[in-house]
Amino acid sequence: MRKEVLLAILFGFAIGLVITFGIYTANKSLKKTQTKEAFQVTPNRQEITPTPSPVPLTIYQPANNALLDEDVVTIEGKTFISAVVALTAEEEEYLITADENGGFSQDVDLIGGVNKVRIKSIGSDDQEAETVLNLVYSTAEIE
Repeated sequence: MRKEVLLAILFGFAIGLVITFGIYTANKSLKKTQTKEAFQVTPNRQEITPTPSPVPLTIYQPANNALLDEDVVTIEGKTFISAVVALTAEEEEYLITADENGGFSQDVDLIGGVNKVRIKSIGSDDQEAETVLNLVYSTAEIE
């Protein structure tokens, strides 16, 4: 009986060591892979380019989380000069170009309830800026 208990303990200890070694090896391998990915250089680029600073994108009207009683709203804002501005509403998408001062304006159709309007500006230097407006269109009378 003692031999069997002793063999069971030794066998369990050996299995535990094998499992522990497997976990240790897997973690070590994952850390090496993550480190290589973090410092991997793409073959098409010779040097690392700094991330451009965010481009300003200001929305003048309507205000975020505005409660509206009309199904069409005019979104007005300003970004950098001659940027391409994409507005994505719930049911339609609009593509416009900012004027020589960076101003833009677009009528957007709304659906009943909450509307998320994503506004993305892309400049001539491929700089991007993005914002999201939450607009609530209600058919009930607003007092």
